[in-house]
Amino acid sequence: MASTVHVAIYTYVKVCLMIQNKAVKTKKSEVGKKTYNPSFNESFTFKLPVSGLDTASVNVSLMQHLSGHKDKLLGRIVLGSFMFARGKELDHWNEMIANQRDQVQQWHVLS
Repeated sequence: MASTVHVAIYTYVKVCLMIQNKAVKTKKSEVGKKTYNPSFNESFTFKLPVSGLDTASVNVSLMQHLSGHKDKLLGRIVLGSFMFARGKELDHWNEMIANQRDQVQQWHVLS
């Protein structure tokens, strides 16, 4: 007789504004409860001077919360200038910079 163990999975997204690789502001999404396929539909806004854009990046991390344990990193991406990002992540950053008053959305593969 086989038994199945169901573990509640709680996930959230952590978004961290970095300046010169130092975290200056961190925001978290709502926690997605008890699902293997969470969907996060939230937006995060950070304000910084144009002069700081070259040394800034945004780390987006998918985290898993297990009660009584340290939160576990499931995957992440880094959006930023050419100093921090390449490929789609750099393209996303450049689109955000070019359209600062608009919401810019893109899908990314976490690593």
